Amino acid sequence: MIHLWSTPRTGSTWYAYYLKAQNPGSILINEIFNTMTGAWYFKFDSRGNKLFTLTYEAGCFYYDLVSKNGNLSIQELYKEHDAVTHEDIHKYLDMIHSRNKNVKIIVHNHVTPMHDYMRDFLTAEATENIYLYRRDKRLQLASLAIAVASKRFNSYTALEYAHEPVNDIDPQLLKNLIRRIKVWDNIPKSSSLAFEDIEFASMPGFKMPQQMNNNHCARLSPTMLSIIDDLVSEYERDKTICGT
Repeated sequence: MIHLWSTPRTGSTWYAYYLKAQNPGSILINEIFNTMTGAWYFKFDSRGNKLFTLTYEAGCFYYDLVSKNGNLSIQELYKEHDAVTHEDIHKYLDMIHSRNKNVKIIVHNHVTPMHDYMRDFLTAEATENIYLYRRDKRLQLASLAIAVASKRFNSYTALEYAHEPVNDIDPQLLKNLIRRIKVWDNIPKSSSLAFEDIEFASMPGFKMPQQMNNNHCARLSPTMLSIIDDLVSEYERDKTICGT
């Protein structure tokens, strides 16, 4: 089991698919264990862009982990669902522990929001833990602002939306991302990988990443850009003070 640990807007979804393409026959379990993601619904627009919503609508689906004789798979369920409970979490962890070990699984999660015992269990269960980050934190926060405002988190098509200005978002969402980055920073790790250093190679079953949320200076308002700059400056100042 390979476990990819990240924070939002680091390119981790793309890298998870890349790892799957590098391991033919593997199963990808993408963000099932993040308590926030468990409340989302998804749908695709006519151009193949994945949209998300917290409210169920016709045509929406959510992802669920299922096990049949120890063989894991991900299902898209087109119905409403209740909030993820502790019972659900333990059910998922039991599935992971009792899985068919002959099939490699690649698990991708953000380091938080997640219960500590779940993170510890998944870390110990993995034969390899990869810690991915984005070196440019301003671009990471800007990407989140654009993704939340546009509700477009992944694109598999041309850059048809890459230049549209977007509305401001609640600054608390950006502050929450900084908090999650700090959690990632403080997790013990022997090594880490910057998304900017990954050299993707074309291979069957893998679509190369699209730079969907680029040109952020033209897409975000001066207010958003100022908030992002202040948050990152404070984050970098705190890291310097702490000596990390």
